[in-house]
Amino acid sequence: LNSSVPVTGYDQLRVVNGSASIDAGSMLTGGATTTFADGTSLVVLEQATMGAIIGNFGNAVPPSPPASIALGSDDFDFDYLGGDGNDFVLTPSLVTDLSISKDDGVSEATPGESVVYTIVAANIGAYGTTSNTVTDSFPPACSNVSWSCDDAGGGTCSGSGTGDINDSIDLPAGTHVTYTATCDIDPGASGNLANTASVSVGDGALDTNAGNDEASDVDTLVPTANVGISKDDGVVIAAPEDVLTYTITVSNSGPSAAVGVNVVDTLPPDLGNASWSCEAVLPGPVTACGNASGSGGID
Repeated sequence: LNSSVPVTGYDQLRVVNGSASIDAGSMLTGGATTTFADGTSLVVLEQATMGAIIGNFGNAVPPSPPASIALGSDDFDFDYLGGDGNDFVLTPSLVTDLSISKDDGVSEATPGESVVYTIVAANIGAYGTTSNTVTDSFPPACSNVSWSCDDAGGGTCSGSGTGDINDSIDLPAGTHVTYTATCDIDPGASGNLANTASVSVGDGALDTNAGNDEASDVDTLVPTANVGISKDDGVVIAAPEDVLTYTITVSNSGPSAAVGVNVVDTLPPDLGNASWSCEAVLPGPVTACGNASGSGGID
């Protein structure tokens, strides 16, 4: 047997009358292997402190056993091929149930503003596990991300970081850690803001419920812009044949980018030979003129 984690209780393998079973005994130590004769029946008995048995069944020929054996439930036959390198190896493994949740508390979000996610990774199983991993790859719509982790729930995690989360955590049974992640939404983002966080169990353990190892949050992005315009020629009196220069400023105080804004200036008959040019003034989100110049009225 190879033991990936220390276990006690039914942790000895014995062969009695051609049947191999897990029986009570001393703690397993790594590095040992056990082989079985052709046609041996393997029965794994229930026990209290070890969650499951993982088998290296690559050398078992028909029928092919499962990738893991649930304690007290599996009974199968296999043929041992014999010879060096064909040992049949069992590895005890802890069984637990990790879960994760993620929510920013809203269903709609505004580009140019921020959302704050609360991510909770928990161990709702019976056995503690170490070196578990929490990951969260934020979408491009999150132009800046900062996060922190609170271990007041009994687990351990990194303190804080920026960008994507890829954090190693320890979770004793019944504990959790809580991440708070702030996403600054790109002012030009559109569509949905979708994000998924996941948790995976560390080496030497099995997660019995993969269905709660991912959690997603989806918000509808609702752009909100505040567009304004001003116009001034700098004088209060004008004489015929004077040349007037108007400065027209179109602005957006946000928070979202304004796309497809139409600027119209219809000139009165008394103004002739009009020409105009447009210049984008930075900084800002995506700022651009539809046309660089023209003549007559603006549209």
